[in-house]
Amino acid sequence: MEVQKGSHSLSEDIMIKIMSKLPVKSLLRFKCVSKQWFSLITTDSYFITTQLHHSSTSKLCILYGDEYKHQEKETIYVDRMLLIRDQSTVEDLHLDHHPPVDQRFEIVGSCNGLVCVRLLDSPPGYTNIVLWNPATKDSRYLPEPMSLQGKKDSKNIMSFGFDHHSKDYKLVIFELNNYKDWVGTMFRFQVFRKSSNSWSQTLVNDLSSGYKYKLVAGDITDSVILNGILYLFGHESSDNDTSYTIFSFSLTNEKFDEKINLPPSKCSKDKFSLTNSWKDSLCLMESDAQYYHLWVRGDKCPTTQRYSWTKLFNVQHIISGAYLLYFTGVWKNGFLFGKYENIPDPNSGELILIDLNHYETKLKKIGGYVILFKAFDYVESLVSVYPSI
Repeated sequence: MEVQKGSHSLSEDIMIKIMSKLPVKSLLRFKCVSKQWFSLITTDSYFITTQLHHSSTSKLCILYGDEYKHQEKETIYVDRMLLIRDQSTVEDLHLDHHPPVDQRFEIVGSCNGLVCVRLLDSPPGYTNIVLWNPATKDSRYLPEPMSLQGKKDSKNIMSFGFDHHSKDYKLVIFELNNYKDWVGTMFRFQVFRKSSNSWSQTLVNDLSSGYKYKLVAGDITDSVILNGILYLFGHESSDNDTSYTIFSFSLTNEKFDEKINLPPSKCSKDKFSLTNSWKDSLCLMESDAQYYHLWVRGDKCPTTQRYSWTKLFNVQHIISGAYLLYFTGVWKNGFLFGKYENIPDPNSGELILIDLNHYETKLKKIGGYVILFKAFDYVESLVSVYPSI
């Protein structure tokens, strides 16, 4: 590939270097320039990885939640997604998929520009998991996992991330039975690998530890993947249902690793929830009767084998008696909240960012009937939803 103008020319290496620093939107336009450029942008793994590296410096964020609308005698719920580009640019995001889907959904995970979405009511003949690249607008249904248990007392936890060792994207499903009061016993987990476009399974009886994993599963996916390790809540033992802990699961070995102690707190342990990371460190949100507290994990003590935790931030649920705050997630150097008037008002809702100094920045007016559940780190990339790239 060589671009000429008069007596000057750009070598292929220089041209690729320049192009890899361009935004995805511009690169998608360049696919029409030539066959070589089309191949470079869509199938060249080195170029796609280089572009991802440059894009990763721009920390974007995707949030999702519910908007409820009153229609005659009933209230309907419509899912809502927002993309935060910067403090002055927050836009609505829509899942582009064929055949079109308008059913309820939840985001399972976001990694390197790929977003995994679970559809809560799939059309006939389709699975309920979609892999989606919002920047390229490509998406596809993933193959069906092995038959999931469908008993009334069953529950599934899903999480999506990247295995740095195998350079593969993986979706993990933990299957629980005897599910009651937000807790169930794991009897199997399944792993989907993007590279092979296939699933594998491991039964609890096959685990060498012989340990019974009792996991906590709420209405919102309560797990997070950080640096190839999946974290999720559970109970310390099957005999003590009040001793909460954090289990870690390696995407590389596909095995459970260490158990991590929760921060010291007088609050009930079920008041903690996992959120996206704070400066590449594991982060927890604790909610008591009056405050939100954000904790960040520190180092592990070699003597006690317990991790230290630092309380980074706290803010009251109700501000000046007039506004309610609902925690959504972490973004850059601050914390995302939905802010609503204490007296319900359909026009009052705002998405705000509060920094460590409690300085508040309004990001977007969202209305009083929108509740945002969870935030996910996001970058725009050319990474394909298909197995080849």
